[in-house]
Amino acid sequence: MTGIDVKAFEYVMGKIDDGNLFERFASEYLSQILSYNFNPVGGLKDRGIDGLEHRFTRNGFNRYIYQTSIEKNCFNKLEQTIEKLLNNKIEFDRIIFVTNQVFPNKDNAIDVLYEKYQKGVQIYDLPWLSSKINHSEGTIRVFHVFVDSHMHQFSKPGKSYEISNLRLLKKSFRDFQFFHAGFFKIRLLFL
Repeated sequence: MTGIDVKAFEYVMGKIDDGNLFERFASEYLSQILSYNFNPVGGLKDRGIDGLEHRFTRNGFNRYIYQTSIEKNCFNKLEQTIEKLLNNKIEFDRIIFVTNQVFPNKDNAIDVLYEKYQKGVQIYDLPWLSSKINHSEGTIRVFHVFVDSHMHQFSKPGKSYEISNLRLLKKSFRDFQFFHAGFFKIRLLFL
């Protein structure tokens, strides 16, 4: 099975505007990456828990909670989720926030939230998700099934979408001869 282009993956993730749809994709995707350790449990009235992971150590176990989101203001959503979990008296050691957005100032947000709530925070944002797309045949298959099942606008013959402008990449690719011909675009083609 051939790999997925990272830009194509990021483009499709950017088109997801339904939180439930992203949650279903993320659950299947994370199951392929984290294997049997990850248990998807989300849905309506999930009390802020979209997935669970228990990590066993010599001294017991750690409980990790996963939360997925498509909201643009990632920090506020993450903080609201932590407060919701604490208000519902749900015990956890770490929250893993999964989003199809680029989480700005990720390291600073992790530090601020740890200082405020004394809970570990990990962020799986768009760059993290895209870095894992070719992790295994399972991640590639999940992506293909997702596109075939939910991204119907890509199924029209000859339909193309611009995902990158090569003129902007020219500085990095000076040695390639195709730039002498002028302006080119990378197009993502779904036939």
